[in-house]
This record gives sequence, C-alpha cells and structure tokens, in this order.
Amino acid sequence: MNVPSSCFHLADGSPARAPIFRGLRTYPLTERNGRLFLNLHRPGGDGIRAARTLTLRVVSNRNVSTFIKELLLEPADDWAKV
Repeated sequence: MNVPSSCFHLADGSPARAPIFRGLRTYPLTERNGRLFLNLHRPGGDGIRAARTLTLRVVSNRNVSTFIKELLLEPADDWAKV
C-alpha cells in the first residue's frame, strides 16, 4: 500500500489521519539473545479485519481536464452500506 501522507499508530496499526481508513496488520516482535524474531503466524492490530468485496455501479466517468478523470461510483445495491 503506497498512500501519500498516510500515518499509522505504531502500537496497533490503526489509521492516525485521513486519507487512510483501514489499518495495518501488526506482528509480534521479540528479542532473544540479541536477535529479533518476527512472528508472521500471529498477525494482530487494526488491519486484521477481513477484506470486503463491494459491487459498485459507475455513475459518472468524465474527463475533468486533459490528464484528470473523475470517476463517481455508488453501491450497486441501494441497501448496501459502504
């Protein structure tokens, strides 16, 4: 994930400010005899939530200027909460 101006809390990976809305997975790190061990089998933090797939409908797809395009989407189902 490469988002300009993104900030996360180091303790739990939660977003610190916009434009980020989803946290990062964090992993336990331990030190033994001067060596660091990262446990990849036990992720935690705010990013551990399961990813959702949304079905969206294109409302508008217009050129704002030569190199800028505006894409406006809405949920395909009227009752779907984004």
